[in-house]
Amino acid sequence: MAVRAQGNTAEYAAMLALLIYLLGQRSSAEWVSWVMVGVTASRYLLVIGVLASATLARPNPFRAVGALGGTVLALALLFCSGIDVVRNGLGPLCFGRGTTHRP
Repeated sequence: MAVRAQGNTAEYAAMLALLIYLLGQRSSAEWVSWVMVGVTASRYLLVIGVLASATLARPNPFRAVGALGGTVLALALLFCSGIDVVRNGLGPLCFGRGTTHRP
């Protein structure tokens, strides 16, 4: 089980870390910060669910919540970064307060 938990984390952790880092560098809305915390917690729940399962054939609530939460919240972060690309630095990231980073 530990090998599967590590493999699943290795697939997604690097991309999520990069996305969180890039969004964190910008002046972002408060909800974006909460989504970052939520997606990190979801990844931990997924690992706990995989490690706590006797077999991966049976459902586990931690694994289900971690997988669904991680997917939905990662999509929210991608949506937010897409807004930033479309807006091209015309305002704070995802309508937050603060300064913009214009060239």
